[in-house]
Amino acid sequence: MGKGSNRGQQRKAAQMKKLARKQAPHGVRKRGRSDPPAPRAPAPPAATPKPGSAGVGRSVYAPGMRILLLGEGDFSFAAALALLWGDASGLTATAYDDEAVALNKYVAAAENVETLRSLGAKVAFGVDATRLQAAAIVRQARRGFGRVVFNFPHAGGGIKDQARNIDANQQLLRGLFACVCGTGVLAADGELHLTLKRGEPYDSWKAVTLAKLAGLRVKHCTPFEAARFPGYAHRRTIGDEHAGEDAVVSGKTYAFVEKGAAEDEAEEKASSGRGAPQGTKRGKGSGKNGAKSAVGNKILPTGQTYKDAWKQRHRKAKR
Repeated sequence: MGKGSNRGQQRKAAQMKKLARKQAPHGVRKRGRSDPPAPRAPAPPAATPKPGSAGVGRSVYAPGMRILLLGEGDFSFAAALALLWGDASGLTATAYDDEAVALNKYVAAAENVETLRSLGAKVAFGVDATRLQAAAIVRQARRGFGRVVFNFPHAGGGIKDQARNIDANQQLLRGLFACVCGTGVLAADGELHLTLKRGEPYDSWKAVTLAKLAGLRVKHCTPFEAARFPGYAHRRTIGDEHAGEDAVVSGKTYAFVEKGAAEDEAEEKASSGRGAPQGTKRGKGSGKNGAKSAVGNKILPTGQTYKDAWKQRHRKAKR
């Protein structure tokens, strides 16, 4: 084949390339090896986690729950929940101090209360956790609360003597449990969440034992994670100062629920020895005498033991 035919083929190939460029969409062309790489589109910004979803906003309390908060100091825990949710219409936050005292004690209280009210929460002062039925804001909740929450309760008073301090705080817990159990303050499936510091003297308060005597049982116990509630700051009853990071880091939250009739019966059987498996060796204090002792020492709502109440009835009968 001659040189003329080669030149004809080259011209034809050039014309085909020219035609292909004309037919291609405007602005689109095939990138050659020498062309610089095309710039990549910027990555979309990371999505901000929604309240209640995975991330900082994840919480054990969800929007829409009817929640009663007791013993709020500067209302920072309540405000943290309200800001996480955006709608705090199901939240009722209360403080033991009256309004003037609370606002004077805690610098951030006024701002937190304003935040709560602007987001639909109810706020009340002068609410005693051992006399909840006396508080109008509690009586108005006819269906009860899904959660009653008391973080780091303390009787205060600056009691130096440890024995008296323990006794005062046990009285506080007894009053709280009596107010919550069987009174309608808790909804049918409601829970009482009590957060305490670990170690002494808090372990000596015997919160779980007192709760059981009042008719409650522990559903679960979890570490208190302050990071779940951005903006929360633990405050002492004496005023506006931090209790220290350890007060929060070493805390644990007990979730109590009311015991049903079946659970009460099972406990009574267990305490009397009737619920023990056959062939189980009973320890000291068990058997007939142990069963009588367990039942006799059970506390009645009046504060008497069964044994004392029985004696009193028989004394009256003899007269």
